[in-house]
Amino acid sequence: MILFFRPTDLSVIAVASNNLAVLNRDQNLFDSRKRIKTATAPETEPKLNAFQKKIVQVNEALLAIYTGQVNITNKQTKDIKTNFILA
Repeated sequence: MILFFRPTDLSVIAVASNNLAVLNRDQNLFDSRKRIKTATAPETEPKLNAFQKKIVQVNEALLAIYTGQVNITNKQTKDIKTNFILA
């Protein structure tokens, strides 16, 4: 896996972390939460394009659904609607 090579490019780290969170899905929620947190870190935001940001945000909402976090799910879906559907 690419993360074992300790890449320095933040966009590579964010995309790889997001992909790992999706692969884990509901099997390892703690690891998925950690990976999504890495992918949504403020320093990675400028490195991702709009499509990548949307995918990370959708995956964060799905993880919130898996973990039963209704408030976070509602916030994420509202943000997705505001940032990507109406934009």
